[in-house]
Amino acid sequence: MATTDGWITRIRVLGFLAVLFLTVPALLSSGETVPDGEFPVIDSISFQVASPYRVSYEELAGLVTVRLGTLLTPAAIRESIRRLHRKTLFRELAAYVLEDGGRAQVLFYLRPLPVVTEIEVRGTKRV
Repeated sequence: MATTDGWITRIRVLGFLAVLFLTVPALLSSGETVPDGEFPVIDSISFQVASPYRVSYEELAGLVTVRLGTLLTPAAIRESIRRLHRKTLFRELAAYVLEDGGRAQVLFYLRPLPVVTEIEVRGTKRV
């Protein structure tokens, strides 16, 4: 059951990223841009942590500056990434935004640093 849930989650994330990467170039090539001073409203915030170790949603949500129902600005995304980076838990950080009809879905992709769980020393025991 646990492996099935893991695959379903991976498929959903890959589907979300595929939609994101397919729609953004289409919008950019069509010339549609957000008018100056008009930013989309944040509709959802999610975190994808590529690690078997659990990091709580509450802890991550407390680190970022973007909030549901607020306007999504480039400065808010930059500051959120800075705060996550300052935590020094992650090797890779990325923020993906899917905009549609004045609404924005924000996905933070986080890849944690490896954790040392065991150190083994081999060799002579006498010095």
